Amino acid sequence: MGRHVCGMVMVLVVVCAATLSWGQTSQDALRVYKEGQELYNKAASRADLEKALTNFEQALSIWQRVGEKKGEAACLNNIGLVYKSWGQYAKALEYYEKSLEITRKIGDVNGEGTTLNNIAGVYDSWGQYTTALEYYEKALEIMKKIGDVKGQGYTLNGIGWVYESWGQYAKALEYYEKALAIHKKVGNAKEEGKVGGLSFARLPLTGDLANDLNASFKGSCTVFTGLKASKETFLKDVAPRLDDYSKVVFATHGYFGKGLPGINEPVLVFTLVPPGTDGYLRMSEVMGLKMNADMVALTACQSGLGKELSGEGVMGMGRAFQFAGAKSVLMSLWSVAESSSVNLVESFFRHIKEGKGKLEALKLAREEIRTQGYDHPFFWAPFILVGEVN
Repeated sequence: MGRHVCGMVMVLVVVCAATLSWGQTSQDALRVYKEGQELYNKAASRADLEKALTNFEQALSIWQRVGEKKGEAACLNNIGLVYKSWGQYAKALEYYEKSLEITRKIGDVNGEGTTLNNIAGVYDSWGQYTTALEYYEKALEIMKKIGDVKGQGYTLNGIGWVYESWGQYAKALEYYEKALAIHKKVGNAKEEGKVGGLSFARLPLTGDLANDLNASFKGSCTVFTGLKASKETFLKDVAPRLDDYSKVVFATHGYFGKGLPGINEPVLVFTLVPPGTDGYLRMSEVMGLKMNADMVALTACQSGLGKELSGEGVMGMGRAFQFAGAKSVLMSLWSVAESSSVNLVESFFRHIKEGKGKLEALKLAREEIRTQGYDHPFFWAPFILVGEVN
């Protein structure tokens, strides 16, 4: 989910108004726009993203009225970012393409490179890696031309992900190493911390899921979010009393691949802050837990994938939690959009609370999100139940 590990995003920054000699209305637009950027960067819920979207739309309206095309393109780009974070990729692409058209028309080469990179991220999220690579390469060409070194780092990282998705790990590592070298060179510590070129972005909508579940199971729900959702806290404070919980939800990233040096098994990603923190809960560690939960839900990307062992089938997080004592596990078979997965899991547990069986609850949850604009199987089909399902 989020980058649901796939596709880098870059926020387009508008230069200081004073250097452009804009009128008062343009300065008002810039103020509203910057407030929107701050809201977007610190978003911890859908409500925060909606506020950011409102700011971007207000700034867009002003800049369109005064004819400030560069500001208009910036707003369109960032509106696209919001829709992408909600998993509404077609809507995001619509805004990115409008932004791209303007940047090319006014000769804003920097804005063009940024928007090409973001368009690549949409196709990346759709799994259309060939098209994503085409846009990443166009963006990289522009960034090299204008000397945008930091932008090159982001884009090289995206290209690395494409090759990793194709299973071309040597090629992926080549691009990841180039990206890492750039991040170190420009002092971009945030990107240096993305081990193996992977990007595990914030998942603001999972905060809404936590609040919804806390309200549904009021008085009997323990929530860990942000920095409190650390692997250390889980193993030291939560794991010893897992038997107290009949339902356990991990609303976080998941990963299984060759992008994490020294880790060759599925992981759930807890907080990685500060840099250097071991936030990877390994499958082998899960198997060492002791629990008696009726249900474990994994909203993470690809949480249903794992190693195929001769005579054993696929050994992944689902089997690991069952081995630890969970009766049923809800998990996904491929990378999922944060917005649709959050809605599905919330709906699933709401129906469970109403007394529905697990299979019926999943069926109803799938039907509900299909009526919310997520009708394509990409959004609802990956979630499956394993273990006791009745």
